[in-house]
Amino acid sequence: MGLSPDQIARFHEDGFLVVEDVLSQADLQPIIEEISEAIDKEARVLMDRGELSRSYAEEPHERRLAYITAETEAVYWSIYSGNLHGSGIFDLITNSKLLDLAESLVGPEIIASSVYRLRPKVPGFAHGVVPWHQDSGYFEPYCDDELVLTVWIPLVDATLEPGFPRVMGRAHTTGVVTHRR
Repeated sequence: MGLSPDQIARFHEDGFLVVEDVLSQADLQPIIEEISEAIDKEARVLMDRGELSRSYAEEPHERRLAYITAETEAVYWSIYSGNLHGSGIFDLITNSKLLDLAESLVGPEIIASSVYRLRPKVPGFAHGVVPWHQDSGYFEPYCDDELVLTVWIPLVDATLEPGFPRVMGRAHTTGVVTHRR
């Protein structure tokens, strides 16, 4: 299931591409379960220490972390960014459907980075907001002339309410911008 020639051309022209419905719920379920298990484990520890009133286990994964974060940020930070790692994450980043799409752009020799970012979007919680940036700005300068793909995979429906990435088309044609806080 590679990209069509039109999709490849659009990617190179715009610097990004939206490809919907690549992964099924069955593809995403292992990572959702891994995240849910990590949340549950940390919630139980916090409950035992009296730092969380209840586990909110009855809540669906789309809302559970929001309820917990209203009481404590500890669970959020326990899974944020590179803190959670396991077979679910590995299976997701090595999914053949994703690799087929990547191969359409970079060829058959694909190097996957172990760097990933899990950034839960909790309503009213500013830490889930990512400011404008260029991913290339985080790499070493010798990477500036290479194609480095970033893939965003939402684990809930990506609508205006929970949010989704906003991108600046054709920004890749102006070079790497110096990052500032």
